[in-house]
Amino acid sequence: RRIMARASTHKFQTQAREILDLMVYSVYSNKDIFLRALISNSSDALDKLRFRAIEEQDLAAFAADPHVRLTVEGAGRVLEVSDNGIGMDRQWIEKYFLKVGISFYQSGDLKTINNSQVDCHFISKFGIGFLSSFLTSDRIVIQTRKKGHPGLIITINSLQDYFDVRFASDDCPCGTEVTLFLS
Repeated sequence: RRIMARASTHKFQTQAREILDLMVYSVYSNKDIFLRALISNSSDALDKLRFRAIEEQDLAAFAADPHVRLTVEGAGRVLEVSDNGIGMDRQWIEKYFLKVGISFYQSGDLKTINNSQVDCHFISKFGIGFLSSFLTSDRIVIQTRKKGHPGLIITINSLQDYFDVRFASDDCPCGTEVTLFLS
């Protein structure tokens, strides 16, 4: 007599810290790749700002000196990459930035807010480039503001730690500034 087992479904389970360590220390063989990832993120943010200006037929909104800046301080121990691109609001931070493997620039959300008449080609593909910053940094502070939203400051002390997200001062400029405290 055969006994039939009930069918069941299962999901893969992961240990987040181990997966992050694997990605950061195995996927990125060149420690300097973090700089490329940060500059690519800034470039995408400026492109999104430019596309929004085209969509809204408000090119003056983009003409205000679009830039990506790289600053080195503290005898080379502090590196800052900043832009005056689209910036992030709390929803984008929670839905995309703080989740590994999800790129806003490849998301359905971006596709629904983009006018189909504007051809957008962003660099970001997988939502993992920022992780390479942990190859060289002990601590990372991000200040960001999207137009019409309050500015935010995100402090990350390590991959294994909680992220601290707070409101920035009222004079926080639009765009994103990533400060790396190099190890």
